[in-house]
Amino acid sequence: MAPLSLGLLLLVFHWRPRLSILLRCCSCPLALADILLIRDSFGEQHVVEVLTEEMDEGRSDTDSHHSNVFQKTLLRYYLYEGLRYVWLDRKGAYCPVSVLSEDWTCKDLHGFQRGLSLEEQVLRRRIYGPNLIDVPVKSYMRLLFEEVLNPFYVFQVCSIILWTIDNYYYYASCILIISILSISISLHEIRKVRL
Repeated sequence: MAPLSLGLLLLVFHWRPRLSILLRCCSCPLALADILLIRDSFGEQHVVEVLTEEMDEGRSDTDSHHSNVFQKTLLRYYLYEGLRYVWLDRKGAYCPVSVLSEDWTCKDLHGFQRGLSLEEQVLRRRIYGPNLIDVPVKSYMRLLFEEVLNPFYVFQVCSIILWTIDNYYYYASCILIISILSISISLHEIRKVRL
């Protein structure tokens, strides 16, 4: 469908991710969703992919004479703005991973002074993720692509084409030069802020 619309459909989907989700996905319960549409505090919508990971948990089964039975559970989570959100069945929602440690008592914390067992360390690394702050820095080409797809610059490209068709080459070239300068300054500022 994108080639038939000459890429305009992809442009609209870039500006309005909700439309893309409505056309590509079907509605389902939150616990089963593979793609989520998140609205931030500013009202902007973001598409995130739900990731799943198999977790091995050793559990004692009382019906089989206290023998250890390994049960596989799925950890469903997504990453958004550097934070990990996990699906909690008891709450029926995705919650920040820090919620998992809310119910600890002083006795639990005191018990941690001996350290965690190797199995518990591995389990927590898988649930909480790596203990680092990984700030992704977009390349100049990616920033340029995102900046050029801004509705203002799409309008500028259309106006350059129209002025060129009407033989107003000087006006079209002025718009082109000003747009290139504006994009360059914007890219420099964005990159400087993100580093």
